[in-house]
Parts: sequence; C-alpha cells; structure tokens
Amino acid sequence: EESTQKHLIVDGLQRLTTLHAFHKGRFPHNDRVFRLKDVKTRFEGRTIDDLEEEDHRRFEDAVIHAMVIQQMQPDDNNSSVFHIFDRLNSNGTPLQPQEIRAAIYHGPFQALLGKLNESNLWREIFGGVHKRAKDQELILRFLALANDRANYEKPMKSFLNKFMGTHRYLGDDVAEQYFVQFFETIDRAYAALGKRAFR
Repeated sequence: EESTQKHLIVDGLQRLTTLHAFHKGRFPHNDRVFRLKDVKTRFEGRTIDDLEEEDHRRFEDAVIHAMVIQQMQPDDNNSSVFHIFDRLNSNGTPLQPQEIRAAIYHGPFQALLGKLNESNLWREIFGGVHKRAKDQELILRFLALANDRANYEKPMKSFLNKFMGTHRYLGDDVAEQYFVQFFETIDRAYAALGKRAFR
C-alpha cells in the first residue's frame, strides 16, 4: 500500500500464521500450547522449545520466499491485486468478492459500509448479518449505482472494485452524503414495501 508502505498478504496467510504461532508457542485464538501434529515421528508432539538445538537453529534460519506485486499501470486502485487474489482464492472456502474488497480497499469507506450495515432498519429489511458480506455488497451496489451509474460498464464486479477503490479514503462530507442517501432510500423502501422490500 502506497499510503502505509505495508504489504498485504494475497496468498499464504494460513501458512504464515501457522509459522508465527509455532514460533510463539501458542495458538493465536485460544492461547493453547502449539504442539506439532501429524509430522515426522521425531517431531510429533513437540513445541518450539522441545526442538533439538540444531532443528531450532534450522527453523530460525529458514528462508521464506515472497513475491511482491506492485501495480504500475494502469493506475486504477489495485485492480491487478484483486484479480490475482480472486484467481489464487480457489482452495478451501473461497472468499466472496466483497470479502476480497474489504481486505484490499480497507479504510474509511469500508468502515462506512460496516456502519450502514449495522443499522436496525437495514437489518429489518435484509435480515440477519450475512457471514460472507453479501449485505455490505448490496449497500456498495446501491451507492455505486446511485452516484456513478454514468460510468457503469460490465462486469458489475469490476465496476464495484473501481468505485470502492476510488472512494476508499472518502472524506467526512462524502461519507455524510452517502449516509443520508442510504437512509432516505431505505426509509422510503420500508414505508412503501415493508420489510420484504427486496424479496
């Protein structure tokens, strides 16, 4: 990221998290002792502190190869990173497009989507919070089409990527405008159609 000079992990997060947890000796979410399992017999059940000195040194000296992706052209808000993320994201539980956007374009606009998504009236219309962020994607679609429909081109996924990237660091004035726009529309939809407005 140019603004923070931080690197985002596109692929390999689980492996890096596992290495980090083993190095610390604890699992990150429950603080249980990290013991090796289903490995070579001489390593089975061992913690980082149980390793032989030579193995411990080999672990500490291991090299992790990384490929850094930097988009030079076109200058359109990390579209290449999104496409690479999307293609690599095929094993396990694939991320949905909005989950990828939240990772790549995190910032004030993503925070606004989260805030709008928590509103009682929106929950009344949409239903429960969607664990794969489909509700946030609907809000993003509304804001993108309401404010930038003149520039819409298929596919919708790319249009939403571009809109979210462009407005990633939106200011307070624009955030307030989107906030009012969203709630005025939801109020009217609810008044006219009730809580099954989008069914």
